[in-house]
Amino acid sequence: MDNVELIMQFFKLCNLEPVEITSGVWQIEITTDMARELDGYGAKGGLFQFTFEKELAEKYGAELISPGSYRLDSFLKYIRKQATYSTACLPIHTFYEPSIRTKLLNKLAATNRNSRFYVIDYSYKYAPYFMLVVKLSYLAYEKREKIRKLIVDMVSGNIINYDIPEQLFKNGSPDTNCYKRKLSYKKAYERIQEFLTNDLAMEDPSWAKAAKEQIHQDRQRLEEYYKDSEDDIAKERRLQELMERTFPRVQILPTRAATLYIPKLEYKVMEANQTDRLLNIVYDPIANRLQNS
Repeated sequence: MDNVELIMQFFKLCNLEPVEITSGVWQIEITTDMARELDGYGAKGGLFQFTFEKELAEKYGAELISPGSYRLDSFLKYIRKQATYSTACLPIHTFYEPSIRTKLLNKLAATNRNSRFYVIDYSYKYAPYFMLVVKLSYLAYEKREKIRKLIVDMVSGNIINYDIPEQLFKNGSPDTNCYKRKLSYKKAYERIQEFLTNDLAMEDPSWAKAAKEQIHQDRQRLEEYYKDSEDDIAKERRLQELMERTFPRVQILPTRAATLYIPKLEYKVMEANQTDRLLNIVYDPIANRLQNS
């Protein structure tokens, strides 16, 4: 497989369709996640023009993807990372523990104003999470798409509706010091499906209502057009084509999945009141949740 075929096949697998804006020069719209993987955390998504020929790159100012070029090298690194990203770990040193400790104590103090709290000791364990990336296509008279990244805690079953930057993760899983998962992958998938269904039900339905109104008008026009016609088969075929092409719906396409290992911090906290009490608390720094262990 040569470089041209490799890059084009990669875009296809990412559900991106390059448009040839002039002979030999293509354009796609890349996501912010992809832009950051290619050019660093400060990069943003947007239109990306590229070519495989040096002369066209110089003439049109497009990105050159050819042997030895920076852009080909960045894509090859990204492709290799994607291929090995089925399991990844968020290192504990990603988090600044003193800041987490302060947040924990403030949370406890806010709900127990008559007590004082002191951290006696802390440790951490990695919890397994299931991540599913889906492409949502809003289909009607016009097509609108967006990418959602959903993560479910396979110990608690909680959904994390938060996009963790992928460049923070390291390939592979921790060898030890992990929680045992309580959810099967099937159950984790069902939790995401349930969450996404409920989330979509809460979205603004105005686009679907507008499409249905337009369908009603187009249906009336077709009825009027075939009013004096005896070709019922053609009429029904046109009506069916109208509904299949324009009826508002949301298509959900899973594009990627991974098992992630994210640390949770386990604190031993002394609550000082009229009598002292030792608390064992698990803090999830991603979901910002406290849980008594």
